[in-house]
Amino acid sequence: MRHVTRPRTLHIVGLFLLLLAALGRSLAADEAPLTNASILQMVRWHVSSREIIATIDRNETTFDLTPSTVALLKAGGVDDSILQAMWNATVMAAATAKPADAAKPTATDVTSRAPTTDKTTKPLTESKVPAHTDARFAEAKRVSATTGPIVPYDLPCPVSGGGKPPARKVEIDWDSASISPSHVDHSGSVCFEIHNFNDILYVSGFTLTEKPVTGNAIDLLTSAISTVTGLNLGTQSSTDTTKQTNKATAKQAANPNAPLTRPECPAALQNDVKAAVGAGALLKDGLSQLDPGKDSSGKINLVPLSTSQSKWQAIPGEYESFQAAISNVIRDLNQEDADVCRDDVLAAAEAVVIEAYLPVKAAFPDYASHAAGGSSHIARYTNDLDATSGYDLAVKATYQGAEVSNGTKTFSLSAGRKIASASGGFLISQIPAPSYSSVTVPTGMTTPPTQNVLGVNFGKGPQVGLVGLVNFNLPDIPWFENKTVPLNGRTYGLAISAGPTYGLTNGKSDASRIGFFGGISVHIWNQFFLTPGINVGQFSDFPQGYTKAGQVIPPNTGTPQGVNRITTRFAFGITYKIKDFGSATTKSHADSAASANPTSQGTTGGTNGSKNKKPTTE
Repeated sequence: MRHVTRPRTLHIVGLFLLLLAALGRSLAADEAPLTNASILQMVRWHVSSREIIATIDRNETTFDLTPSTVALLKAGGVDDSILQAMWNATVMAAATAKPADAAKPTATDVTSRAPTTDKTTKPLTESKVPAHTDARFAEAKRVSATTGPIVPYDLPCPVSGGGKPPARKVEIDWDSASISPSHVDHSGSVCFEIHNFNDILYVSGFTLTEKPVTGNAIDLLTSAISTVTGLNLGTQSSTDTTKQTNKATAKQAANPNAPLTRPECPAALQNDVKAAVGAGALLKDGLSQLDPGKDSSGKINLVPLSTSQSKWQAIPGEYESFQAAISNVIRDLNQEDADVCRDDVLAAAEAVVIEAYLPVKAAFPDYASHAAGGSSHIARYTNDLDATSGYDLAVKATYQGAEVSNGTKTFSLSAGRKIASASGGFLISQIPAPSYSSVTVPTGMTTPPTQNVLGVNFGKGPQVGLVGLVNFNLPDIPWFENKTVPLNGRTYGLAISAGPTYGLTNGKSDASRIGFFGGISVHIWNQFFLTPGINVGQFSDFPQGYTKAGQVIPPNTGTPQGVNRITTRFAFGITYKIKDFGSATTKSHADSAASANPTSQGTTGGTNGSKNKKPTTE
């Protein structure tokens, strides 16, 4: 069993960086927030994903997570667990942002302001709309109700442990469970592409050591919209009317050059706020249609990608309507006399823009990019594979961190080649097989009329024998730029072969028929082995005292016996595979340390959660 451990040095570096961050917070009240560059630097320092996520959670952040910058972060080695933490921090910052020049709260502010220590946005049925302040009024006026272009979501394969793109791909269809190729054809870094994965709703998990991430964009969008969908401005009280009149009078008195007409609150503001609330409610209802629901056992349903795509069709239009309504509210707030409006009207307008629209604006592009028509809907994962092993890849879909019914699928890869194979067949050898005899021939004389001479059957030409081989398959040769020179595949390959031989040639010599053969084999379809090589064996040389055929044999000496000698000659083997040896199946195992820490963040689709780790081999 292979065990892979992370170097202790990385933990020491990570702890050292965290200590520096803590020391910096104690020495400087105005610590600079974390940026994309900060995350890339920590990745280059080999700080672990868990430690980077903890740093994000404890610090102020100002991340740029547009699709193009996300692609750059991925190319720089930032895995999806860190990107998810950056995304959560960005949305949370948008929902709870306060302008730098916000005035200190007065006693009235403290009693009327909704609690701000809880990062979870609550609907109005549970909490009040934040009170109107000059700072919130200024912030709402500055908001731009525009969304950038939606770029289809299609990130490239994660890099390998060496920081290079994988050289091979394995394509898997989530719906049909088809896999191509179905075997590990080459050793090295391989990218798994899970096609037709419903990334609109679910998060994919591949890693061996980290749990899948929790939460998704639906929560962020609906939570933000819920803040104001229950908003009711109510009727105008005499107190509110008096306050508005006083504000208008004070503003007119403060400007001696103002016209005689008293400043008036923009008449459209209240209706535009109501329209924005209504548009937000429609958007929320549209998003609720994407909820997969639960089965009879209480588990989240697994919804096909096509179903979610169909239900998504109306949502972009509902979002545009909500954004247009927000644009009208911002336009009203920027009118000259908007500041004399009733406090409750201004508070509602500010809440619609700040608490509802800003988080939705931050979350929607990423969500829409997954549902866009050009999105690939491919979950990708990279790891190093060995062609002599088979693998089981488990892909797990989660929804808001919860188990999904039938949400885990396992895809198997068979070994592309075996470490060794046994084969048997025939050998054609150049080792000669001469034999010797006593032949009676006439002398041409009266006495003796005949004599015995040495007869030789030279046994020239190829000789046939049996051969059994053990074939050791050659590994692929590493090449530049993470490429390899393939020496073995499913249809062809090379091997070093060796084994015993048994000669089938008949003869009267005492030479042994057993020999040894070795060479380089070319296998076809991993079944037939064609092997040129060297055959080592015995042959019978001329008997002692003899050098050629026809030499006279002395009387009463019998038939001369050849002298056995060892020789090496070229031979060619043709064998068929009998059995494979040394194949192994590699399966994924959960890491005990990660299982003991349920709060650890995992990786999403297309990530190798531990780039330096390989699956454990049993």
